[in-house]
Amino acid sequence: MPEVRPLRGMRFSPERVDIRGAVTPPYDVGDEDEWRRLLKRPVTAAKLLAPTGGDRKYSQARDWLERWLSDGTLTVDPKPSLYLYRQRFHHKGRERERWGVICLVELREYGDGIFPHEHTHEEPIEDRLKLLRACKAHFGPVFMLYRDPEGALLPKPEGRPLYDFEAPGRTKNTVWRIASPEAIEAFCQGLKKKELLIADGHHRYEASLRLRREGGPNYVLAHLVRAEDSGLLILPLHRIIKGNSPRLAQILKALERAGFNLERSMFEDVPRGCLGLKAGTASFLLRIPSTERLKRFLDGEPEPLKPLEITVLHKAVLEGLLGDPEVEYEPDEKRAQTVASRGRPVFFLPPVSVDDIERVAKAGLRMHPKTTYFHPKPLSGLIMWKFE
Repeated sequence: MPEVRPLRGMRFSPERVDIRGAVTPPYDVGDEDEWRRLLKRPVTAAKLLAPTGGDRKYSQARDWLERWLSDGTLTVDPKPSLYLYRQRFHHKGRERERWGVICLVELREYGDGIFPHEHTHEEPIEDRLKLLRACKAHFGPVFMLYRDPEGALLPKPEGRPLYDFEAPGRTKNTVWRIASPEAIEAFCQGLKKKELLIADGHHRYEASLRLRREGGPNYVLAHLVRAEDSGLLILPLHRIIKGNSPRLAQILKALERAGFNLERSMFEDVPRGCLGLKAGTASFLLRIPSTERLKRFLDGEPEPLKPLEITVLHKAVLEGLLGDPEVEYEPDEKRAQTVASRGRPVFFLPPVSVDDIERVAKAGLRMHPKTTYFHPKPLSGLIMWKFE
């Protein structure tokens, strides 16, 4: 199984920098306007994660990094530590909290103790690899899950937090440095027997693997969260039909012919075994027929993928019945509802479970792109790692 280690965290100096303005979402979250606003700040991890300037952007990120290390804007902790990270947030009126540990994880090829669940693309892998080569640093962690039903491995907070602040989106972020040798040993030894499932950060992980093959470090910066954590929230990404979409009546007729049971419902959450469909004032729950009934659409799909609602939506409905229209992905349910209220057809999905993800990943398969949205995202620029 992959080895887990403490690290000498690189971070913004709390004496010189307001951490609330320095941290950012992961580099692939948010639109161009948001990142332009972030880049206007005088001190921000955005200048390290998402620099601009064509081919020179990677050297510009390195220049910012070297300047901030030189003038004390960035500091490196003197002793290897773990970093206990709690995120408190609200979802549908309920407060939740998720606990994790920022650490180093040994790089392994997929299937050797580490399992992916999403497909990746060459362009973002190459982009992250060029940034790693230029800066010799990780600016945000890969988000991974491990099994610990009893919660016995999570360290206890030590002393005062390094950081305790609210980020945009009303997520409160609290970080403690865990420096006790006994606590570090207990966590790292306990993880030696654990397989790890990548939740977010597949492109960064694969870029790190490539760098290792070039002689780079054998570790990646990671944020490890218990799969059983009560605050682990997996949201679906709803599908908005773009362009010249079929009329709602045509969609409903095609669904009925294929065996879907259509039920008028002002649903809030879509139950498992169903899809939701809204357009204008119309709102339907679509009960999915048996895989045997949908056999002509699902033939060729691996067995672990066939029962998933996301597979049925894409293979049977969008591709099989509607001619594969262009879709937009939306994790924010309120935004998706707003688009639907204006008349645009929107398909709503239930979330997949950790068990679903694990079953698919350990079968050596990948889920359909944009199946999972883990919320909230661990912040970038909070705890970083300079490996050279």
